[in-house]
Amino acid sequence: MAKTTTTKKAASTKTATKKITSKNVLAMLKGKYDEVYNDGSVYCIKHNGKWGFADANGEIKIKPCFTGIGEEWIEDIIPTWGDGGIGFVNKKLKVIAKPQFSRASDFRKGVATVMQKSGKWGLIDKTGKIVIPFVFDNINFTSNGKIEAKIGSFIFVTK
Repeated sequence: MAKTTTTKKAASTKTATKKITSKNVLAMLKGKYDEVYNDGSVYCIKHNGKWGFADANGEIKIKPCFTGIGEEWIEDIIPTWGDGGIGFVNKKLKVIAKPQFSRASDFRKGVATVMQKSGKWGLIDKTGKIVIPFVFDNINFTSNGKIEAKIGSFIFVTK
């Protein structure tokens, strides 16, 4: 019968490849931050009153810089608040719009209605690109999924 031996190198390799679990990541982050919420593949972290985000491995992707964040991801996007207003972060943990809007809706069918500090409304897409310019007095999603925009007494409705 052949004798089996384990070298020091092989033993250290086995130790180094320990699987990272969400429970381990959560415990690690809770040791460093005031509040931590796991939302599947993303961790929302709070430190000294500011919110940020970490990935599934616990790596900080957006340092705590937001004064608030939304309660849920809608279309894989969450609203954020900062000194400049409302912005958005996607689940890839990229800031798609820095906090700059006075008001904003959740994303719906790939767009969100947003109001600039001037009081004019427009639409942005999931990349933060302006798809409808800020010229409207109001923009809303209707109950039947259309977009209704108003300038003065004129109302425009999508097909």
